[in-house]
Amino acid sequence: SSPDIFVIEGFLDHKACQDMIDRAQEKKLERSPVAYAGWTEDFKDLVELAAKGPVAWLSLIGAWIQVKDDPSGSNQISLVIHALQNYAVIFVVVTALIAGFTFSRAEGLKSLRTSTSTTLDDLSDASSGTKQF
Repeated sequence: SSPDIFVIEGFLDHKACQDMIDRAQEKKLERSPVAYAGWTEDFKDLVELAAKGPVAWLSLIGAWIQVKDDPSGSNQISLVIHALQNYAVIFVVVTALIAGFTFSRAEGLKSLRTSTSTTLDDLSDASSGTKQF
């Protein structure tokens, strides 16, 4: 995108600008924290979606395959037990995959950061040793 940039001439004098620059350089510049702030919501939503859909269906299909040729008469109980076991295993695997995906997405977006920033002490607090402009 192309944001608008406005120049306000004479807003701060040279001395005030240099003071802010010096203070920022003393505190060290860091990468701006602008990348992928919503990863926790994405993780939660993806896990919830997977748990209600594919994980449930895969665990039921797997349980049916496991008990379809079982000669014992307890097919319903065995089906439920196998479905719960399958659900637990598949849920853990899918959650780990989703965590890996969201982590890699967050890391990939961090590399796209192009700006650096720092914070300055509260300029209105006289006890912080800051200059009043």
